Amino acid sequence: MRRLLLLGLFLLPGIVSSQQTRASISKSEALIGERILLSFSVPISKGQKIEFVPEKKFLSIAIMNDSGKVTNAPIETMEILKPFRDTIIDAEGGEIWTGLYEVTIWDSGSFIIQNKKIKLGKERVLFPRINLTGKLAPIVNGVENYDIEEYFSKLPEERLTDLIWRFLKEYGWIILIVLAGIVIWWIKRRKQILSDRHIPTRLELCLKEIDALSAKKLWEKDATKEHYVDLSMILRSYLSDCYSVNLTERTTQEALILLKKKAISKASFENINSFLQEADLVKFAKFIPQEKDILKHLDLAKTIVNSVELTPGQDEV
Repeated sequence: MRRLLLLGLFLLPGIVSSQQTRASISKSEALIGERILLSFSVPISKGQKIEFVPEKKFLSIAIMNDSGKVTNAPIETMEILKPFRDTIIDAEGGEIWTGLYEVTIWDSGSFIIQNKKIKLGKERVLFPRINLTGKLAPIVNGVENYDIEEYFSKLPEERLTDLIWRFLKEYGWIILIVLAGIVIWWIKRRKQILSDRHIPTRLELCLKEIDALSAKKLWEKDATKEHYVDLSMILRSYLSDCYSVNLTERTTQEALILLKKKAISKASFENINSFLQEADLVKFAKFIPQEKDILKHLDLAKTIVNSVELTPGQDEV
């Protein structure tokens, strides 16, 4: 009977479950309130019509109890932190649609993000389901956990907006004059400062950021993952400026696809590929490199930064 039900699901008219669809999560186990990224992608044909209706405030999910029974979780269990974002990137033989949710979980247990749907032309495609375990923060000896308490203040009879509006009507012209004077002074002061000092280039600032991060030696403070997250973000931000693409919110695979289309040398591309792959191992696979390898990756990041050039006009800060 169970096999017949499963077969029926795949034979529903207008619905296709494709092995080409992908759904991934930044972490399969997360603490309550922790930031989680959900990513969906599917290859499409150029010009193909796409219909995807994102959820707004909360993501509908299911919960699995200890006996394996699946039921719908309360609507506010998974909150959407930022509006859903999607994009289309070029790929060999066509294009790839990707969508991204940034969410958090507000309950502990085993959850299932069930198959989300996207309409490609006349077909509805199912993404694979995602499993997630929500956990409470570990208890630290000697530190008590407290519930969040909310406090409410009684507002005065006259609304604050009414008071502000009345004040602006009476004295707003004075505020505008003062603000205009401050802006004019600030512009003149800034021009004077810029004329009197050397303005560091974007390249110099990037190298300075890498040196500052290196000086923190986060790996000696059991924060190796944080070190690689920060170093990767510094490099991605600089490369985004160099090639006029947004790499800070892309996966490594997406970033490499975009960079491959740019005027970049083979050696620089291989260095970038090597660095991003190594950084992903630390960030997502919990790989802990030795100090000599960490220092080598810092040098590699500097080599990459020095090997690429900003386009004219992008060097100003």
